[in-house]
Order: sequence, then structure tokens, then C-alpha cells
Amino acid sequence: DNGLHGLSNIIMLGQTLKQTQFCSLDVLKEAMKKCIPPRKQHLLEPNLKALQLDMNIPADFCYSENYFRMAADAEAF
Repeated sequence: DNGLHGLSNIIMLGQTLKQTQFCSLDVLKEAMKKCIPPRKQHLLEPNLKALQLDMNIPADFCYSENYFRMAADAEAF
């Protein structure tokens, strides 16, 4: 258990950032810090962890069946 249940969208955002470099990782982290409301600050760390998780996954794995299964498993919880 990696504590990332329900964060498949953020995991995939990390891969999108890695593939397209639409902004820097630091800019995206700061945006997340600003956008997560105070009452949900407890979600900031899991979101940041999920974002960086995909940055370390090889690109060829991200288009495999195992990747989509991993993302679906994260969303299922």
C-alpha cells in the first residue's frame, strides 16, 4: 500500500509533465499548494507524492497494460 488511493489523475499528471514539460515540477508543486483549500491540506502530501511517483516511471512502461492497471488500482480505493 503506497497511500495513493484515488490519486490516479495526479499520477498521470506527473507522467504528462515528464513527457511534455509543460511547466517545471516546482511550478506545478506551488500551484497545487495554492489550489488545495485549507480544509483539505491533509491531501497535499499524498498529492505531491503521487505527482512525483510517475516522474520515476520509464516512459515505455506508461503505455503498458501494467501501468493502466496500477492507475486503476490507485483509483479503486
